[in-house]
Amino acid sequence: MHTTVFDKYLTRGEEKRLMGAIGRVDCPFARRDYHLFRLMLATGIRVGAACGLTVNDARQALATGRLTLRSEIQKRKQGHSVPVNRRAHEALRGLLSVRRNAGQPGDPDAPLLFGRKGPGLSVRSVEARIKQWAREAGIDCAEHITPHWLRHTLAKRVMEQSTSANPLGIVGGVLGHRSANSTAIYVAPDKEQIAGELAALH
Repeated sequence: MHTTVFDKYLTRGEEKRLMGAIGRVDCPFARRDYHLFRLMLATGIRVGAACGLTVNDARQALATGRLTLRSEIQKRKQGHSVPVNRRAHEALRGLLSVRRNAGQPGDPDAPLLFGRKGPGLSVRSVEARIKQWAREAGIDCAEHITPHWLRHTLAKRVMEQSTSANPLGIVGGVLGHRSANSTAIYVAPDKEQIAGELAALH
């Protein structure tokens, strides 16, 4: 029988190194990436949904306390909303601020994320950016990391810290899973647990 190992996430140390590497670079694109990754770490939204957010989506989230992911930007076209916690609030404000400072248009329907060649940022660009930053941070998993790891990282943190009798249910609610099977991976042994068990062997 094959046993799944949950290893596609960032440890706390890796997350700190990744965000620290981005935070040390003072340019609009680094600041955009910093706030984007913070938003994804705080909400667990998929990269496709993040790239589909508009300026109005961000403003509405700040006003209402919930980030609404419209069906047209969601996987399987299933709309979902996520509570905006402090980290997500700061990330959304940061993304709007970076846009203004970079001279991007303030049209409500404009993409929240901007690229080097104008409005809008592709999923492929975000995939390349996170690998680049992970390399600069000296993270061992840099060649394998994808934006989806940020979603897994949030799920890992919820599993670690939840006081609920049903932490998997909380994770499923945050991530918008329609099936418990989608959430089952988060109870598999993770890379830190396996390393700890091996280190404890006599």
